[in-house]
Amino acid sequence: MQLETPAMEQLSTLTGKYGDEGDQLIFKILNSGDFLSKIPREEFTEISSRQLLPKISERALRYDLTVPFARYVAMNHHAINFPFKRYQIQPVWRADRPQKGRYREFYQCDADVIGSASLINEAELIAVYDKALYLLGIKNATLKLNNRKILVAIAEFIGRPDDMSALVVAIDKLDKIGANGVDKELGERGFSSEEIRKANLFWQIKGTAIEQLSQLRELFSTSETGLRGVKELETVIELHAAVPGFGLKPTSPFSVGNIPTGASTNPYGLAVQGRYAYATLQTSGQLVTIDLGGGYIQQLEAGSTETGTLSVRSSAQIGGQLQ
Repeated sequence: MQLETPAMEQLSTLTGKYGDEGDQLIFKILNSGDFLSKIPREEFTEISSRQLLPKISERALRYDLTVPFARYVAMNHHAINFPFKRYQIQPVWRADRPQKGRYREFYQCDADVIGSASLINEAELIAVYDKALYLLGIKNATLKLNNRKILVAIAEFIGRPDDMSALVVAIDKLDKIGANGVDKELGERGFSSEEIRKANLFWQIKGTAIEQLSQLRELFSTSETGLRGVKELETVIELHAAVPGFGLKPTSPFSVGNIPTGASTNPYGLAVQGRYAYATLQTSGQLVTIDLGGGYIQQLEAGSTETGTLSVRSSAQIGGQLQ
């Protein structure tokens, strides 16, 4: 179904969902009326702007479509039949410095499935990408798939299980700065030469989807997490191989462990745990991220649902800011 949410949200709903940097980019809206008259003048000099903010602003413009969607689900949990599918096309706002590919107001198009852990959802949403890009006339696009379990297993394989975020930030730049550049960045982030050597085994993986997954399976022979990630990717590819006319096949070009950080960890810094992620890129002289997507295991706000349990969400986003 199509869903629309208000342009304004409670500031408390948005704050803390996008990380410190994201919170700074939220457009705050001043309270109505003479809001300053209720604040003792001495507080203007005794407290910081962060402490003053809740006293003068209770609302904000939506930063993305994801958090408003989570709020909608939490508020209507008792009336929704799960799994619940929705798409949404609306503007969002960022208090960012305008520059090439960065706008203060732009449209996002989201498609989501919530309440189901089935990989069929991932396959269906990849089909959404395929058709949308086709209809937009984008021909020179490369579909890149990954799985968070694989990223976790890579960090475990090199001996840095607690530093996956730092590892993924470097992996994110593989297309832009190459393997040598990634190695240099990992070294600057405190990874040893032996750990970097082990990581390089993954940069060297080449071939079709099945060939790359076979190489990953060998590297992850003792990693239950890694093998589960490989199996999930195989399942998604097999689902599409059974669909006549769809471009993603076991012999298609493939990318493992090399997707934008926004998709492989947290989209726009959103505080959720990624279960499955993918991105579509277009190369035309330079690498451009034209959309992000992923699957997340998301905890709705405590007390906001009848069950308070985890909800599984899969998503596709098309038409976000160019990276």
